[in-house]
Amino acid sequence: MGAKRTGWRRVGRWLSWGILGALVVYVGVAATGRWTVLGELASQFRFYFGFVALAACLIFAAGRHWRKAALAAALVLWGSWPEGGLWPWSAGEPSRSEAATVALPSGPRGGGSHPTASVDAPGSPVFHMVCSNVLRPNVRYRELLEAVLESDPDVIGFLEFSSDWRDAAIERLSADYPYHVEALNTTGWNPFTWGLMLFSKTEIVSFEVLKIDFDEWALRPMLQATIAEPLDLTITLAHPERPGKPARMRARRLALETIAASDVEGPWLVIGDLNTTSTSPLFRDLVQATGLRDSRVGFGRLPTWEFGNRLPGPLPLPLPSWLRISVAIDHALYRDGLRVVDRSTLYAPGSDHRAVSVTLAGR
Repeated sequence: MGAKRTGWRRVGRWLSWGILGALVVYVGVAATGRWTVLGELASQFRFYFGFVALAACLIFAAGRHWRKAALAAALVLWGSWPEGGLWPWSAGEPSRSEAATVALPSGPRGGGSHPTASVDAPGSPVFHMVCSNVLRPNVRYRELLEAVLESDPDVIGFLEFSSDWRDAAIERLSADYPYHVEALNTTGWNPFTWGLMLFSKTEIVSFEVLKIDFDEWALRPMLQATIAEPLDLTITLAHPERPGKPARMRARRLALETIAASDVEGPWLVIGDLNTTSTSPLFRDLVQATGLRDSRVGFGRLPTWEFGNRLPGPLPLPLPSWLRISVAIDHALYRDGLRVVDRSTLYAPGSDHRAVSVTLAGR
C-alpha cells in the first residue's frame, strides 16, 4: 500500500510540473508575438490563459504545492490584467458615471448596460458613430441597416462591403446620410469587391485612401476622412488582414504601421475590425506610437467576435454562450481633446461580428 501511494504521489508531482511547464511555455511563446505567427496568436488569448492558470493555481493549492500555486497565481495576473484593466476600477480612467456628463443620442442601444447621461456640460458637442463588419456573404441588408440606425449615429462605417451591400445602403441611408466615401480592394465595383464605406450626416471635409506598400496584399486599403460637425474629427476606418499566416501577419503589421505613420493633427478616431486583440504586441505598438487610447476602458471587455459555437465531433451540439471564446478584435481608439461618453456593441443581423458603438465628446 505504501509503495502504491508513493507511486501516485510521484505521478502527481510530475503531472503538476508538466502543467506548470506548459503554462510557462505558453508565456514564452506569447513573448515572441512581435516576430512569430504562433506567438502573436498566443498573445491574443491572454485573458483565457488567465482562467487556465487560475484552475492550475487552485489544483496546486488543493495539493498543498504552495510554491507552484504562487507561480500559477502570478501567471493569472499576467494573463488577466490587460483586459481586467478595462473595467471601471481601472485607475486613471473615468468610470461610467464620470464619463457620462453630456446628453447621449436618443434611441435604444445594445451590448449591455450604459452610463446614465447627465447635464453637467449641456453645451458640449457629442459625436456618435457605429461601425459594423457586415460579413460580405451576408444578405440580411435591411435588418442590419435598421439595427445600426436604431441609435441614430452621426457617422456609420461599414466593412466587407459588396456591390449589393453598397446599393442597399445608399438606397436606405442617402436621405439622412447624404455624404459617403468608399475605399475598394478593386479598381471598381465588381462581384469580387471587398470595400469599406463611410456614411455621414454632415459634410466630409477631406478624404483619402491609405494603401499599404506590400505587393502580395496591396489591395486591403483603409479610409481616412475628416468631418467638421458635430466635432472637428479625423476618422480612420480600417480592416487589416486576419492572423494565421506569415504573409497575413506582415500585411497586418504594415497596415497598423501605416495608421501609426498618418500625419493626423487634432482629434482622431481609429475604428474598425483590426483583427487583433488589445493584448497583441502589434496592437500595443500602435497605441504607443500614436498616443491613441482604447475607448473600452471603463466599460469592460466588450467582445465582438466569438468561436467555438459547437462541440467538436460527429454530432456537434451548440455550446452555451458562457463557454464560447469571445474576443474584441473590432476597436475604437481615440486621442487629443476627446473623451468617451458611451461605449457598447450592437447585434448585427447576419454578421459574425458585433458592431462597435462609440459616443465621444470634446473635453
